[in-house]
Amino acid sequence: FVLDNLLRDRNVGSIFLTSEALVAAGGVWTIGSTPLPTSQAVLDAAVGHNGVNAAMDDQVPHVHFHSAVEAIAVLQGAGVVVWACDVGADSVTLDEALSDHFAGSGDSSSRPGAIALVMGNERTGVSCRHLCDRTVFLPVFNDRALRVDVAACQAAFFVADRWGLAREPAAVARLGFLLGLTD
Repeated sequence: FVLDNLLRDRNVGSIFLTSEALVAAGGVWTIGSTPLPTSQAVLDAAVGHNGVNAAMDDQVPHVHFHSAVEAIAVLQGAGVVVWACDVGADSVTLDEALSDHFAGSGDSSSRPGAIALVMGNERTGVSCRHLCDRTVFLPVFNDRALRVDVAACQAAFFVADRWGLAREPAAVARLGFLLGLTD
């Protein structure tokens, strides 16, 4: 995930918790004024069902950039496909974008390159969408926006499931632990 100037600590903590649960996530990049994972409010928001602060341990790599331009350039320079999660005239559903991404890999048994999902500010959306390779959205039935942490969780699971990673035993066990379903 790339968190583009998020405002609320609880959203950042929740996204870290989601990244922890879906072991496949490559980490969280924060941009600008996004609260850092070291703040007490983010730490409190990232406490799982068992009271375990799992999201802030070594399982979730984190890097902070002051500029979205710099962060996106680093990702794209490393060959990562960057998608803004936002609604607009040029956006396509996440499902359509993933289908195109997998079709572009040539072999259905191989996994295509990495994707970074940019989650935008709760009020203004993604500020750097013009730098992203594509803009994707999650369709909802009533055309209302999802909270950014809920959208991030849904998008992450959708991507992980498409790769088959959400069904791998380690990911399932970790998710069960964080949700309090296993010890």
